[in-house]
Amino acid sequence: MTDVRLILHNLFRKVVRTLLLITATMIAFLIYGTLAGFDESIEQVYSKIPADRLITVNTINFTQPLPYAYVNRVRTIEGVERASHANWFGGYYREERNQVATFAVDPETYMDVAPEILVDPQVRARFVGTRGAMIAPRRLADQYGWQVGDQVSLFSNIFPRENGSYAWPFEFAGVYDIRAEYGEGGGAVLIHYDYFNEARRFGRDDVGWITIDAVSPEAADRIAEEVDALFANSRAQTETSSAAAFQRGFLEQSISIASVVTLVSTAGFATILLIVGNAMVVAIRERTREVAVLKTLGFGSGRIFRLILGESLALVLIGGALGLGLTALIFSMLSQVPGNPLPPLKLYPITIATAVGYMVLLGIVTGLIPAVGAWRLKIVTALGRE
Repeated sequence: MTDVRLILHNLFRKVVRTLLLITATMIAFLIYGTLAGFDESIEQVYSKIPADRLITVNTINFTQPLPYAYVNRVRTIEGVERASHANWFGGYYREERNQVATFAVDPETYMDVAPEILVDPQVRARFVGTRGAMIAPRRLADQYGWQVGDQVSLFSNIFPRENGSYAWPFEFAGVYDIRAEYGEGGGAVLIHYDYFNEARRFGRDDVGWITIDAVSPEAADRIAEEVDALFANSRAQTETSSAAAFQRGFLEQSISIASVVTLVSTAGFATILLIVGNAMVVAIRERTREVAVLKTLGFGSGRIFRLILGESLALVLIGGALGLGLTALIFSMLSQVPGNPLPPLKLYPITIATAVGYMVLLGIVTGLIPAVGAWRLKIVTALGRE
């Protein structure tokens, strides 16, 4: 009988206990894989954002507006290639559960500073030329069955119109696609800023943020400093950062992913260490006489050490692999959800490699004490135990 067969035979000797241990390990690595995979997926998307792209927001926080006049003043700064602006509209379609992220933008310039957008020239021309028009990501349009020319009403969560109604009518001008590296499920509905600005009851001539394209990454830091210095003594002071840093900060306003990954993973792995380690000690203690018999039959202490350590490694690797497999399945299912605003979620090699490293480490740590105990076990002492 080979060592591998011996390891698997001993591992599944008590099936219920083994399945429970595998399930506990699977859950821990499911949590780790989901959190770490999400974090890495976000980083992969952010890494695609050009280094010369900047975002300017109110220094208080991004929910506070900036005067519209800032946009043209930013454009006069040396090294600014282009600048556009946008405003958060909020929004839902028909019912509040149908949340639709919507931005009021300058249709002529916004898509030039939004690298993720792929739009047909005819759709773009129709959108730019129709004041009350809107365009939407393809998946969102497919989800609600919007067709070119349809009259679509979106309800703002924040902004009422002058007549007090929160329902905003738009003409659907067409769809746009998202570049694959940014996630096919992302994107927001885009509407005309001028149409929105003239009809809203409050906040006229304010914008939410300004997107700036610098002539080069080298010029970006200087431009960021000059923008903030330009409005340092204004009623609305600014904070300018790279687009990648802004989006990361926006996400971490509500949750620090890296901290969650660390805390949850530490708690999960500590639990595995206690549960699996204790189970392995009990399992080897139950087989003390068997270990003595194996030594009597010529199994060396080193081989027995490797068998027990291999048993612990196999248990953690099986549970960990199932956890990562379930994570991949969940990510695949999320990618099929219409209107999914998340970036493309998947397990990148770095996440898998790190998880496997943790599996090996946990397998060694949990199996080390019982393996050392079996290695040092005296045959006479073991056979004399009840």
